[in-house]
Amino acid sequence: MAAEIPCPTSDKIGARVRRFYEEVPFPDVPLKRLSSLDELETRCGVYAKALNREIPDSARIIDVGCGTGQLACFLGQRPGRLIVGVDFSLASLEQGIQLASSIGLDNVHFIQADLFNLPFRGAAFDYALCHGVLHHTDDAPGGLAELGRVLEIGGFASIGLYNSWGRLQHRMRRAIRRMTHGKKDVAPKEFYRKDAASAESGTLASWFRDQFEHPHEAPLSIGRAEIWSAWAGLHPFRVLPGPFSRGLGNGARLFPPGNSGPQFGRSIRNLVSQSVWAIKPRESGYFILICKKGQPR
Repeated sequence: MAAEIPCPTSDKIGARVRRFYEEVPFPDVPLKRLSSLDELETRCGVYAKALNREIPDSARIIDVGCGTGQLACFLGQRPGRLIVGVDFSLASLEQGIQLASSIGLDNVHFIQADLFNLPFRGAAFDYALCHGVLHHTDDAPGGLAELGRVLEIGGFASIGLYNSWGRLQHRMRRAIRRMTHGKKDVAPKEFYRKDAASAESGTLASWFRDQFEHPHEAPLSIGRAEIWSAWAGLHPFRVLPGPFSRGLGNGARLFPPGNSGPQFGRSIRNLVSQSVWAIKPRESGYFILICKKGQPR
């Protein structure tokens, strides 16, 4: 099921980003290869599987900036969940609609809408997912505030962002590509996903263009993301990956809030993490901030 609503995107950056994703839906969905949940699961990474494992079967989930809806459809395998995928690119949503239809999901819905004006009442969802979106806007605090508005008190947010330190080498590669007018291959082999060898050409092309031709990118430090999230009532308690971790190994959990420690300790941890990411970037310099919606002040 899908609904299209007015989505003006009047600001110049938002309009440019929207045009880009209308031309390059991301991530590209090879519909011929994805006709079942088993096939979809083979494309999902460790983090998506952890979300599916930990989110309750009865949860109300919003995936803001869902793109072509692969994560929303993957989480939709639990029929008790209600999942709403939101994106301002109709071309991307159309692929998500086709994917949900081919798998036979009736609990996954797609809506065209703007991140900064979500068409939902307050506290409408238990989980808010926003991965790879806010760093493509010029108002990350405003986007976080809107996520906080639609999230139930006690609910959880998973926010994926490019890190300003982890993207340093990538920004240099983008500059080289611009100077050579796109003639130089600037992506190292380890920069691609592990399944790149078996991926279809359209999938790799959409990934490459999203990385190297995107019209706007504003990476954030961990500290700034934590401060802005807290301002929005989303209290951060976990950053993934850790400074020397490859991800979610050793049985790490996502959502049970832990003691994040004193501010000084968190600052040292963030400094170490970002220093490691600057020297040896992983997953495109991407990190995930897990937050819990607190009581309003």
